[in-house]
Amino acid sequence: MMTEKILEPAGCGPVMNKLKQLLIVKTGTTYASVREKAGDFDDMIIDKMGLNREDVAVCSIYQGDALLKPEGFRCVIITGSHDMVTDRSPWMLDLMDWVRDKAYGRIPMLGICFGHQLMAMALGGTADFHPRGVELGTVEVEMTAEGRADPLMAGLPARFYAQATHAQTVSVTPPGTRVLAYNSHEQHHAVAFGGKAWGVQFHPEYSADVVRGYIEQARRRLESRGYNVDGMLEAVQESPWGGMILKRFLELAAA
Repeated sequence: MMTEKILEPAGCGPVMNKLKQLLIVKTGTTYASVREKAGDFDDMIIDKMGLNREDVAVCSIYQGDALLKPEGFRCVIITGSHDMVTDRSPWMLDLMDWVRDKAYGRIPMLGICFGHQLMAMALGGTADFHPRGVELGTVEVEMTAEGRADPLMAGLPARFYAQATHAQTVSVTPPGTRVLAYNSHEQHHAVAFGGKAWGVQFHPEYSADVVRGYIEQARRRLESRGYNVDGMLEAVQESPWGGMILKRFLELAAA
């Protein structure tokens, strides 16, 4: 079990009596080349949600920041990471305990990519390397009937484009999970873990330029495996739906 830390860590800002809009639990950092143009994971999320920095607390747990009590915030987002959730590093285990014992059912939560996989593991599911390998680029995602009725996803097209980059997947969902969206590569692109908790395997915070940056970073590795990298780059396109999901999540939390 985790050892609860209650001292205010550097980098998270003061805990205010007034509820802050959002706690971002940051689980990694993006490539330097991407940060120079688009900022880091937290910057992208804040920008897509249209929030002010002062309304957000960012805890970089992968760097040793203490986890804050969820009661001080309207909602929580757990970011993506270049680490693998199957590494089960001590900070990952602490975060799983926090999700399960402190936050789940008490505050709206959204996990993105790595965060989605970690939430699934915390709540009784499993994650592992995807048997079909990496999914990278702008991908088409299809809604399920559950997705069309879900408050986070309702209003999106039956099929929509999203930005993706992942090597791991939620292989077994926790009990009671509802699958909201999928495609031919990834069966759990969006899920609801409960009435207040969601996970998305794609990246709603990414722009087309960010995904192009990820493809270029992986060019040599992809070409060595027979991928048509230039074709992948040409297929990348902007999509408004990621930003819509993030804003909808904030609206649901406020309600």
